[in-house]
Amino acid sequence: DGDELPAIKRKIADCHLNDQVILYGFQNKSKVNKILQHASIYAMTSLSESFGIVLIEAQSYGLPCIAFDSARGALEIISDQINGFLIPSRNHTLYVEKLALLADDMELRTRMGANGRKNSEQYKEEAIAVQLNHFFDSVL
Repeated sequence: DGDELPAIKRKIADCHLNDQVILYGFQNKSKVNKILQHASIYAMTSLSESFGIVLIEAQSYGLPCIAFDSARGALEIISDQINGFLIPSRNHTLYVEKLALLADDMELRTRMGANGRKNSEQYKEEAIAVQLNHFFDSVL
C-alpha cells in the first residue's frame, strides 16, 4: 500500500518477478498470522521504526529478521547475527547480501529463527506483567 505501490509493481514486472513476489497490502491479523506461518524470513525495509512489533510477531513464528539499524526499534529486538541481521548505514548492498545468505542457508535460518522465537518470549503478556510488577514494587 502507499504512494510507491505503482512504482514497486512496475519494478516487479520489469524484473519478471510477478510469480515470485506477492504484495498483500493491508491485511487483518488472522491473514498476517497465516502468512507468517508459511514464511522463512522476515525482511523489514523501513528506514525508521519506533518499535517493531512486527519483528516480535515474526520472531514468535521462528523467522529470522533482517532490518536496517536506522530503524531504531529493530535495535531493541534484533541481536545482530544471533536472531537476524542489522544492516548498518542503510547499506542496500549488504542488505541484499545478508538476505541472500539467509535464503540460501536453511541451517542459519533455523538457528536464527529458534533464537528469535526464544527472544520473543520476553514480550509475552505474562513476561511484561512480571516486569511491570517488579518496576512498581521498586518504585513504591
